[in-house]
Amino acid sequence: MIKINLKKIRGKPNYIYLCVAEAILVVIIISQYTKNGVLPGEGLLLGWDSPAYVWIAQNVLSFSPRYLIEVWAYPRFYVLLLAAVGYIIHNVKLAEAFIPVIFGMVFLYLLFRLARLLTTNVRFAGVATILGAFSLNFLRILADLHRNLMAIVLSYACFLLLTEGATKIRRENSFPP
Repeated sequence: MIKINLKKIRGKPNYIYLCVAEAILVVIIISQYTKNGVLPGEGLLLGWDSPAYVWIAQNVLSFSPRYLIEVWAYPRFYVLLLAAVGYIIHNVKLAEAFIPVIFGMVFLYLLFRLARLLTTNVRFAGVATILGAFSLNFLRILADLHRNLMAIVLSYACFLLLTEGATKIRRENSFPP
């Protein structure tokens, strides 16, 4: 039988909550993907703009990214990322099915880290992460609004970096009691 020493876990960040939230997210996504026939890369894509993203990414691969950025007058970063991942795995449609899953998992990790940093309470951060995985707003962004999901992940990452930097500066400049 495996014994877990809780005394060793208590002093360190406890990622069991994050693992539970990630597992919940994966179960929800797999159930939706199998229901709609997305897993093998065939069938419907989840998301309102997903077919358009796949079509534009295939155009990026057919033409050149530089030419299309000039035509668009701005870079569509999500579509360029989709085209790059689709080129690497040789299937843009499959890449469109799995990139939001990866962004969703990164979002939950960033949510856990941010809540842990701001509250210094592992349980609160864990509950916030688990509730975040069940949040209908998050699930809507994950399933439907992929560019917005990428933007919110990048925003949370920047906010976390700024918050960690400010906390570190505050600790370095504080006077001893």
